[in-house]
Amino acid sequence: MSDTDPQPIPDHVSRKASGRKATRKSESTRQQILDAAASLFAQRGYSLTRLSDIAQLAGIHLTGLYYYYDNKEELVSDIISHGPARAAAALRTALDALPADASKRERLETAFTVYLTHILKDDDYVRADHRIASQISPEVRARALAISRDINAIWRTLLEEAVVAGEVRTDIDMTMLRMLMLGSMNWAVEWFRPNGAPPERLADAMKVLFFEGATPPGKPGAKKIS
Repeated sequence: MSDTDPQPIPDHVSRKASGRKATRKSESTRQQILDAAASLFAQRGYSLTRLSDIAQLAGIHLTGLYYYYDNKEELVSDIISHGPARAAAALRTALDALPADASKRERLETAFTVYLTHILKDDDYVRADHRIASQISPEVRARALAISRDINAIWRTLLEEAVVAGEVRTDIDMTMLRMLMLGSMNWAVEWFRPNGAPPERLADAMKVLFFEGATPPGKPGAKKIS
C-alpha cells in the first residue's frame, strides 16, 4: 500500500461517527415531532389532537413516533417545557452578550425585546401552552411551572437591580410590574399578526409604555402612584 492510498478507518472511529450521525438524525426527528405537535395542539387543543395526526404532520409513521414518546401526555410534557426553556436560554444569551457597563435600564430593555420577539417567532409553542393549560394533568403542569419560575427569576433580578440603580421607581410593587410585563408579552401571541408590524416594532412600543411609566417620580411626565 502506498503512502497516498486511503488508510482504513478503525472500527471504533467508524462506530463513533455512525453514532453521531444517528444521534443528529434522532434529534432532528424529535424536533419535527415537537414542532408538529405544537402546531396541532395550538390549533385543536389537547383532546382533539391524535398521535396519528402528529405523526402524519411530522412526516413519520406512527410506530416511529412511539420510538420517541410512549403516549400523548409524555409529548405534551415536552411541548409545554420546550418554549419556556428556549425563551430562558435566549434571555441569558442576550444579557451575557451586553457590555459590562450596560445600564440596568439597557438590560431590561434588551430582555424585553429578546423575550417578546422570541415568543412571537416561536408562537406555536406559546399558543399550544395557552390552549392546553387547563386540559393537562397537575404533574405535567408542575414541570412547566418549574421552568417558568426560571424565567420569572431572571425578570425579578433585572427589576430589582434597576430599582437599586435608581432606574425604576420604588413606589410600584415589583411583583405586579413583573406580572403585568410578562402577561402583556405572553398574551401578544393571541393577537399579533406576523403580516403586520414586525415583532421588534411591537417591542419598541411596549417598552415605551412600560418604561416611561416606570420613570422615577420627579422626572418629566412622571406621576406618583396613589
